[in-house]
Amino acid sequence: MARFDAFSELFDRYADIIDHRYRPWLEQVLPQQAGRALDAGCGAGRYTTLLADRCQHVLSIDVAERLLTIARHRHPHPNVTFQQRDLRDLSVAADGRFDVVLAVAVVHHLPDPEQAVRHLASLVAPGGRLLIIDMVRPSQRWTRPRIVRYAVAEATHELARRRSLPDAATVLRLRLHREWIAHITSSNAAPLDQVRCRYARTLPQAQLTELHASVGVYWQAPNQPSHPGRPPAGTPRSAAAEQAAGPVARRW
Repeated sequence: MARFDAFSELFDRYADIIDHRYRPWLEQVLPQQAGRALDAGCGAGRYTTLLADRCQHVLSIDVAERLLTIARHRHPHPNVTFQQRDLRDLSVAADGRFDVVLAVAVVHHLPDPEQAVRHLASLVAPGGRLLIIDMVRPSQRWTRPRIVRYAVAEATHELARRRSLPDAATVLRLRLHREWIAHITSSNAAPLDQVRCRYARTLPQAQLTELHASVGVYWQAPNQPSHPGRPPAGTPRSAAAEQAAGPVARRW
């Protein structure tokens, strides 16, 4: 989301502070070795490095130009290609399939999260893994007092954990940034029960793990079917339809 260009450096510092919430789960579910990987919505490349250490080649994409600039500067790897692209523009016909598809804090940015999940699943090679960290919001809608209350609580927690006033200040600055508030109040993040329903409809065989204000989603694509040309059993319905009909240019 281009909105992140307004606070890209601040967001990268914030992401470093909260990295402990997601990295242990990712290290557990990522394969030790793989071929091609996709980091869809890579941001500043924080988790691209995890993929680069385990995969032969990584395609890392994001729509935020400044975050990509940070990623290229801080996380250069010979087996990583950074591109400014929208994940909705990726296709099997143009980009092939990937053994690992990773999307951290991305799905809720899209206008149709369920279609985003199906699209990501369609890019996974047979037997490959789709790993999503999907954000969860409180059951009640965001209001200004609630936003301030959550910001103060998070800053206080990180101050106690890291014993760093600059880090606590970073949390407050990010959480109370005008563009960040616009982001969280307009995104498609949903309460936990709705997020669970989202994946029950799109990837019923996925394993869900509750993380901090988010859900980790692990899905393994079925192996190649015995009859070539027939989509694998268990393929998300819309992805199977796309395989049968061929590539269709559209936005969702």
